[in-house]
Amino acid sequence: MLRWLQSSGAASRATRAVGATTGEEQKCPGMARALQRILSEREQPEVLDLGQFSRSAAVYLANRGARVSVEDFVPPSPKRKKRRTTDGNGEKTETPRAEPVVIPHDDGKFDLVLAWEHWDFVPPERLAEFAAEVDRILAPGGWLVLYAKDSPGAEAGREEQVGGYSLTADDRMVRLPAAGPARPRWTHPNRAIEQALAPLSVQAIHLQPNRIREFLVRKSPKPS
Repeated sequence: MLRWLQSSGAASRATRAVGATTGEEQKCPGMARALQRILSEREQPEVLDLGQFSRSAAVYLANRGARVSVEDFVPPSPKRKKRRTTDGNGEKTETPRAEPVVIPHDDGKFDLVLAWEHWDFVPPERLAEFAAEVDRILAPGGWLVLYAKDSPGAEAGREEQVGGYSLTADDRMVRLPAAGPARPRWTHPNRAIEQALAPLSVQAIHLQPNRIREFLVRKSPKPS
């Protein structure tokens, strides 16, 4: 895990130059809305970037005054199915244990969590676990921005590489070339995502021209 507390203006300009030449710029209105709120309400908001290849986004946000943590989140493996085995005591059912989904940060620490495309790489049966961890680390009133590919009819669990994102403005970004090992990727329906995110509240869903959905999600503030 890397921690970004400050960065130079030159680094930010370099980030924008790289992003502008490696991908197509797209709008992200949910991101703009979340940033506007947290930057106006908190002097140094805490932001967690879960993207493995999006550190340029951390540089951009650090230049806006945010305290940014970058976590190389590795999506969990699918749960293995129960199986029947036979030993000297007869037949029994074994339930394989799966490693828990853990984001190693304190409860209620972050004002904004950026999940980027990693949501798509979480198996369907583990979406609720991932969402529960995000809920746990979000501060009351905190925001989650996640991206999910909309590919109806695509092969379930097909192998793809995780991309990265570079912010060029609060409401604009570019997708960087894919890198790293290929992992199984799923297309989760909107309803499945919203169900997994309960009790968080989905504020808006924006469909981009490149078939990427932007979900803007908020955690309820503490009762006054």
